[in-house]
Amino acid sequence: MQTMKIILKILILIVFLYIFSLFLLWFFQEKFIFFPSKDNPYVISELKNNPYIKHITKKTPDDIILDGWIQTYPDKQKTIILFAGNATNVTNFIGDFSIPNANIISFNYRSYGSSSGKASEKNLFSDALFIYDSLILDGLIDSKEVYIMGISLGTGVATFLSSQREVSGVILVTPYDSIESVSKSKFPFFPIKFLLRNKFLSTKFSILKENPVLIIYAGNDKIIKNYHTENLIKHWNGDIKKLFIAEADHNNVLDYAESRQAIENFIQ
Repeated sequence: MQTMKIILKILILIVFLYIFSLFLLWFFQEKFIFFPSKDNPYVISELKNNPYIKHITKKTPDDIILDGWIQTYPDKQKTIILFAGNATNVTNFIGDFSIPNANIISFNYRSYGSSSGKASEKNLFSDALFIYDSLILDGLIDSKEVYIMGISLGTGVATFLSSQREVSGVILVTPYDSIESVSKSKFPFFPIKFLLRNKFLSTKFSILKENPVLIIYAGNDKIIKNYHTENLIKHWNGDIKKLFIAEADHNNVLDYAESRQAIENFIQ
């Protein structure tokens, strides 16, 4: 009898912990997806002293300030709009990453850097459309010479935007099929389909247009497993170029010279 009581208490505790975990995943899921950081004053000073980098801000229709940077050179005709990873402040990236034959424009997501507001899938998608449209209106990009690039989380934003607007091509670095699918693989015992608000269903958008794509991924990626990337490849409705770097991991795949060269070749 005593043993049964102990077993019952253990079962009740397990059920309680499971339900408690469900509540945590539901209420705090944005904290598991988005990792914003504020600007470093030293980095901002360095960027402002760089003659090839310009600061740009945009106010969205719902009065949110989006903080962005343009890396521009007079002899470059093509432009990359870049959407960064979930832990990247673009001020820490835009000064170090460059492609010889393209300008680069990147905005911090809401709550990242000096951008206001709150990050969510809905907001990132609407902001991507707003950024593209406003850059067109400002004459800063030409739809026939613009490429959309995404890194990690940003690949979902890039895939969505490229399905809704005219682009010359898409560059995806360590992409996924969906955040829902990645989450299911990490939390197999939870009903992720019903809990997750930010699904980032890239395979839903990848089939909508026949955009050429360059996909770069890493053999030692522990965050987005290769089968998530390969499932996206199966669902891409356009010409596909792939670069697989076996020894690279999720965070350093762009540090390889092959990655920069592949991007340069893709946008020629």
